[in-house]
Amino acid sequence: MLGNLPLQLTSFVGRETELSQVRGRLTQHRLVTLTGPGGVGKTRLALEVAASAQHTFADGVWLAELASLADPEMLPGVVAAALGLRDDGARSPVHVLAEHLRSAELLLVLDNCEHLLQACADLAEHLLRSCPRLRILATSREALRVPGEIAWLVPSLRPETDGSRLFVERASAVLPRGLAADSNAAAAEICRRLDGIPLAIELAATRLAAFTPEQLAGRLDDRFRLLTGGPRSALPRHQTLRALVDWSHDLLSQDEQRLFRRLSVFGGGWTMEAAEAVCSGDGLPRNAVPALLADLVQKSLVSARLQEPGGRYRFLETLRQYAAEKLDGAGEAAAVRDKHLEHFVALAEPGYGDSPRERLLLLLGPELDNVRGTRLGAGQRQHPYGAAPGCRPGHPLECGRQSQRGPRLAAHAARPLAGESERPCRQGCQGASTWGVGLSGDGHWPAGGSERPT
Repeated sequence: MLGNLPLQLTSFVGRETELSQVRGRLTQHRLVTLTGPGGVGKTRLALEVAASAQHTFADGVWLAELASLADPEMLPGVVAAALGLRDDGARSPVHVLAEHLRSAELLLVLDNCEHLLQACADLAEHLLRSCPRLRILATSREALRVPGEIAWLVPSLRPETDGSRLFVERASAVLPRGLAADSNAAAAEICRRLDGIPLAIELAATRLAAFTPEQLAGRLDDRFRLLTGGPRSALPRHQTLRALVDWSHDLLSQDEQRLFRRLSVFGGGWTMEAAEAVCSGDGLPRNAVPALLADLVQKSLVSARLQEPGGRYRFLETLRQYAAEKLDGAGEAAAVRDKHLEHFVALAEPGYGDSPRERLLLLLGPELDNVRGTRLGAGQRQHPYGAAPGCRPGHPLECGRQSQRGPRLAAHAARPLAGESERPCRQGCQGASTWGVGLSGDGHWPAGGSERPT
């Protein structure tokens, strides 16, 4: 078979559904771009798809690795060299490529396009227009935005299934006897805390020479110092978890970096309105936040869950921790956490919503993690809001903080707010005891036959 795909030295674990779906897209569309955050497995998935498609392309499957290419003007020459074409000096590399591929039935894999977006988009569009039987499979943190392109978001691995399988598989290279059966729960917890990111899981497995799975799971709050020691032959950014995220962060504009780090104050997600209220100011206009947030979604650093009520946005926990470090390093943490506290105090104040019950249910539902997180603003230092209604027993914000205490919630919430009669407050908090006590410790709504209020 024609081509230059490299032989893989490690097994490919899981992803059966993803393989089938990407292959299907590639049969229907001439340009498919695999997108997603760094380390999620875009390159490996692309190579597996390409290998499985070799028999369908008469002129082969060819890989152009672009990660180490810094000069966009050299892109056509690098792709031509990957195809085994020589520069004759008389024609431009783009012309050489187009002539060679004009009648070829071929799959071209462009790997790691995110730092060469414009050059990759221009070359891909030119070749697709000139070469009717050419198909391109690209990997990039964000789509190329070429007409006819299909952008396919590569998901994280499910921690309890493919994530754990990957961890156990890679552990066998470190532990001669493999992972003990009674460590399965710890393995799943490691994968969950690492957001199911394959590269992070593989880096964690290398640490089993020094830690038990249980010890490793308990130290992942310091994951950026702990998860190092990737293969020496790998790209530098794939040798440590920090270098991986640094690569993505450094490609952001200054305003994107500013919003990225400020969003770290949110726990459990946020709305567009919350991002505008909390993250704007000090060099970042409020009206710039929506477009910048959309950019972070396109660059696979923030996930959008627009099917949720009101539309919500989230970080992977690994990215949130990294952004929080950047926020502290920029000296903005105190001011942004103050604005976070002020925003959620305002949500809980009289005048928001139609009743105390509605305000309380909001704070006990999608915003529960943010309510608990307001302790960072009010509890760690003296602040005007530290003595505000949101920090006293009986206020809906404080009821939200206490929600994990089960039956005591209603007693805390039953105290009337200033300016409200005792009856409506007790009525609202009766709803809180009905629904709030049913919330699990991580803020999820009850499963099974329980219903979430509307």
